[in-house]
Amino acid sequence: MIDSARLAAEKRVGLTIKGKYLVERVLGMGGMAVVYAVTHTRNNASLAIKMLHPELSYRDDIRSRFLREGY
Repeated sequence: MIDSARLAAEKRVGLTIKGKYLVERVLGMGGMAVVYAVTHTRNNASLAIKMLHPELSYRDDIRSRFLREGY
């Protein structure tokens, strides 16, 4: 399972999120989410984006916890 999750995470490398964040690489993975190194396409700022695993996004309790952590 971990290998398939890693492969799914790696497939996002090279994609652009919201039309402005280019995914450069995977920084880390956990049971709930993946953290990516991204570059803002307009100002070249280096940032990190944490994304909830898609299969967990359907659970209200997990989504709420993820959002609380973000704030």
